[in-house]
Amino acid sequence: MRSIFGFYFSGPRSRSFGTIACLLVSGLFEGVGIAALIPLVSLVVGGTEGDGFGARVLRWLGERGFHPSLGDVLVFVAVTLVLKSVLRAAAMIYVGFASAEIVTELRRKVVATMLRARWGYLLQQQSGRLGNVLSSESAKAGDYYVEIALLLSMAIQTVTYTAVSVAVSWQLAIGALTIGSLIGFGMRSLVRYARQNARKTLAMQRKLLSLFMESIRNAKPLKAMGRESAFIDLLNGNIRRNRKLLRRAAVNREALANVQDALTALLLCAAFYPLWSLQLAPLPEMVVSSLLLARILASTGKIQKSYQRIVMLEGSYSSTAELIEEGESARELSPGKAPARFEREIRLEHVELSHGSHLVLDDVSLEIRSHRCTVLLGPSGAGKTSIVDLILGLYQPTRGRISIDGRSLDELDLGSWRDLVGYVPQENVLLHDTIRANVTLGDERISDADVGHALELAGAAGFVAAQPKGLDTVVGETGGRLSGGERQRIALARALARRPRLLILDEVTSALDPETARTVAAEIGRLSSETTVLAITHRPEFLDVADVVYRIEKGRVADVHGAAPAAREEIALR
Repeated sequence: MRSIFGFYFSGPRSRSFGTIACLLVSGLFEGVGIAALIPLVSLVVGGTEGDGFGARVLRWLGERGFHPSLGDVLVFVAVTLVLKSVLRAAAMIYVGFASAEIVTELRRKVVATMLRARWGYLLQQQSGRLGNVLSSESAKAGDYYVEIALLLSMAIQTVTYTAVSVAVSWQLAIGALTIGSLIGFGMRSLVRYARQNARKTLAMQRKLLSLFMESIRNAKPLKAMGRESAFIDLLNGNIRRNRKLLRRAAVNREALANVQDALTALLLCAAFYPLWSLQLAPLPEMVVSSLLLARILASTGKIQKSYQRIVMLEGSYSSTAELIEEGESARELSPGKAPARFEREIRLEHVELSHGSHLVLDDVSLEIRSHRCTVLLGPSGAGKTSIVDLILGLYQPTRGRISIDGRSLDELDLGSWRDLVGYVPQENVLLHDTIRANVTLGDERISDADVGHALELAGAAGFVAAQPKGLDTVVGETGGRLSGGERQRIALARALARRPRLLILDEVTSALDPETARTVAAEIGRLSSETTVLAITHRPEFLDVADVVYRIEKGRVADVHGAAPAAREEIALR
């Protein structure tokens, strides 16, 4: 319970104290309005005669010179209850706004935390977990906040009804609280079961989402190998287990609701009988007491149901909070503080990289000179991308030294170093947005002039200018409205937009046809007058534009070749 209210009052952008103030004042108005019903009924049936609560209130008002009429009391009751409704509506509208802000803030935190985390941590994350948190679980965290607000609202109502009951008849108040406590105690096991089932359901849904996403990504190999049926059977098995958990949740939810309603009805009848048959209270008090008793029991029941829903939603918020906390603990820290400069060369000296017991790079030494085109050539899995990861500071070498202009990478601020880098990955995922947005990626420091310059360098200015909307042309989902070569040029312009000192190209021609690949390679070769180019490839297109070629095999530098045509022919023949 402490964690529930801790989230409500200290969660991201919750601002809950204003809501509580509105609900408290709303409850006060409701209590006064309901209490005013007793003198109202007393006016109807007996005026100031008798010793009941209503008669005493009327006599007290009369002694002070105020003799309310039936109309006066009716107006008073109506005004107080309307004010109650207005304040409660204002509080819950505020809760709705806060809930939307909480969902947005949680999603922002998840994305920001993941982007700032170590690269090794990111590679270990299941896509299903991240997708589930960003879509379903963070949305349920907003519902969790709303449900806590409803619980507090109903708790304040219950306290209000109980306070009025004490003023009317303390025996009635004790009876109502006893009945409510008995119902709550009886439903405790169902609530505990709901919490356990909710955790299992959340884990199963996360696993299912991962399988769904992986099935789409692997559709081609599954079809090519005739493995669709086996994978569908795997999906069906997990779906059956998830269905069983959802059925249990539905049975538990309805059992709690209906058993609770039945118990409330039985206990309400049992409590009303002595009030009526034994005439334990005057008629006005008995009428209002019956109303209060019904409301207390109904409110207690709603609190129990709300608490069950909170328990079922708590896991979604906890899962989101755990991912954020994990990401924060895995935050990437810059090893040094010195600002980076790249004017001469990047050097790797006897570098070794291991992932656990697996040796990825072994005694690698190479030099990338400024304003040259350096190519890392070799088969897939040879270690080319691992070399780039080390240069970018995504991993730390197990042994050896990496330096920029003679200064160790460990001494440099990673943020300032990466500001000097443009990077084009093998798989270019364009945003479903305009060409401008895909080039700038939201960086407001990049002007339209910078975008135009980058497109010109990337060989994309012509086809962009030919579009009716120019830079405002929407490229479609993952750039589906563009050809492969056009997508590659937009990705290259994105990397060039901030005029980097080092441009890294990771297999940028691997998905292109030979003619387009040669054209792109030629355009990239001309960029060495603007920036330093480091290209990773296992294809021959870059050999004609390379100044230096390092052949990487099995994690080692197998040999080095310059720009001589004979060297290119020798490399191509291997």
